[in-house]
Amino acid sequence: MPEVRGAVVAALAEVLARYAEPYDAQRPKVNFAETSRQWSADRPPPLAASPPHRQRADHADERPGPRKLLIFCEPQAGWRHGTVTERRTKPDFAPQLQWLVDERYPQAEGMRVILDHLNPQGPGSLSEVFEPAAARRLGEKGECHYPPKPGSWLNRAEIDLSLLQRQCLKRPIATEERLKRAVAAWEHRRKATPEPIDWRFTLTAAREKLNRRYPTNSLR
Repeated sequence: MPEVRGAVVAALAEVLARYAEPYDAQRPKVNFAETSRQWSADRPPPLAASPPHRQRADHADERPGPRKLLIFCEPQAGWRHGTVTERRTKPDFAPQLQWLVDERYPQAEGMRVILDHLNPQGPGSLSEVFEPAAARRLGEKGECHYPPKPGSWLNRAEIDLSLLQRQCLKRPIATEERLKRAVAAWEHRRKATPEPIDWRFTLTAAREKLNRRYPTNSLR
């Protein structure tokens, strides 16, 4: 459908244009993404053996439920921050935006936040969690941008989520507290040696690819 194709092209162009802008400490560009992590509680100790019985052990993990990993990253500055929450509701997401505005960038004039197309993520969550004046203040300072729905890979925070899982979450983690410590330790190591994300998919490259696929919806 032409209108769907046009929406994809417009969203792609908007996000890539933001990425191409030079670094500005007064108007930082921040990416946000989330994923789930299932953690398993420790197994109970095996029952002692007594003749003629053999030792008995429980081979099934107790799975109390998944936890959400939330990641903010500022690719041009090489900064990232991870949080573990029980759910992914608006009351979980809105405080993350408040932290970003009031604690991470209190002196910034404003910021551009690139988010996924998930229901809790967006300015509307502020109005449901904070008083109107606070929600308006936070919303005015944060300018939200969304990659096209078929292009979540354009969210640069997905790179950090992948690194987090490969570098410290491949092993079994038995408790929520251990999961939080693992995420905090990973964040601390990354802060010690900040590494900006070298994003190379440009608006020019997007024009070439999408003009071949959607010839009636050229990127301008």
